[in-house]
Amino acid sequence: MAPGTYAPIIESAKGGSSLNYQKIPLAAGLYFVGVPIGTARDITLRALDVLASADVLAAEDTRSLRKLMDIHGVPLNGRRIMALHDHSGNGVQDKLVAAIRDGQSVAYASEAGMPLIADPGFELSRAAGEAGVMLTCAPGPSAVLTALALAGLPTDAFFFAGFLPSAKGARLTALQKLKEVQGTLVFYESPKRVGAMLRDAAQALGGERPAAVCRELTKKFEEIQRGTLDELTERYSGKSPKGEIVVLIDRGRLPSVSESDLTSDLANALETNSMRDAVDMVAQAYDVPRRQVYQAALEYRRRGFALAHERWRGKAGEIDLILRDGDGIIFVEVKKSKSHDSALQRLNRKQMRRIYRSAEEFIGGEPKGALTDVRFDVALVDQTGDLRILENAFGHD
Repeated sequence: MAPGTYAPIIESAKGGSSLNYQKIPLAAGLYFVGVPIGTARDITLRALDVLASADVLAAEDTRSLRKLMDIHGVPLNGRRIMALHDHSGNGVQDKLVAAIRDGQSVAYASEAGMPLIADPGFELSRAAGEAGVMLTCAPGPSAVLTALALAGLPTDAFFFAGFLPSAKGARLTALQKLKEVQGTLVFYESPKRVGAMLRDAAQALGGERPAAVCRELTKKFEEIQRGTLDELTERYSGKSPKGEIVVLIDRGRLPSVSESDLTSDLANALETNSMRDAVDMVAQAYDVPRRQVYQAALEYRRRGFALAHERWRGKAGEIDLILRDGDGIIFVEVKKSKSHDSALQRLNRKQMRRIYRSAEEFIGGEPKGALTDVRFDVALVDQTGDLRILENAFGHD
């Protein structure tokens, strides 16, 4: 039979019902198998096919895999399930890689969910990659993704941090390092520590952050508790709920910072400090992520502009930013709104004329006077703080 086609079913499940699996020819290689996180019927048909067909079976917990196979009527047929967990050492791993090199197919499953996701399997995956053998996956349920779907928090970006340290000091330090992550934070947590973890998260990240505690996902007593970190801390204070727990915490909201203020202070700091020191000083002063300031600094230097004035006021009115580009002058009007488009709509003809008159007054004091090269830009800032610069946005009419 050609590789990849299904073999005929020659066995029947207990009680004579049709099988959920098919025996298929598997090429030599390592097959990671996703298994249910609670309800046994959440396994995929392909995962059952792999478990039924692999030459060698390995698992984080051999009893759990054996029970799952029994539920679905998948026989061992003389195969022994090898235990591979965090305390197995390299011996079992080496045997599995050697079996693949000898032309056998090896299936590996964690106790629940996807292998490697806060579960063993990483060292085996790396060893298989280094050995140059085939490596693939029959994907399945994940507590991380299931919790994200149910928590009611943003899913456009998320950061899975696994289990936090059990010691309070180390846990606080780990949480503080995640404060600036611009995505939903996802953690696995022990029922005995969830109350303490929520309390430390409120301290490190801010008690007003929305969060959710997801317990016993896909099981009979599945429960989702939502609220702020302060509210959830109070709710779980002194309690040790039963079951598997996933904690999700919304991202922190970056403070609204004037782009012109940031640019001005950064320019001043760069005059007497290194890039690194200037960025550190400004980031600390504005309480914004260092990364955000560093990117602004790189852009500022890349364009080669020098800030001449901020909020320069002439007789006709104020100009937000005036920058020097060699002998030329760039006049910048900063507009902020919910979106870049709505910010642009806030610039009208009357404002443009005011900027023209103020610009004429300013260049009157320049060496070339009215012959000075000038440009009028608009800096658009949306509600997230994202900056978009429109060069030559308008000119004399």
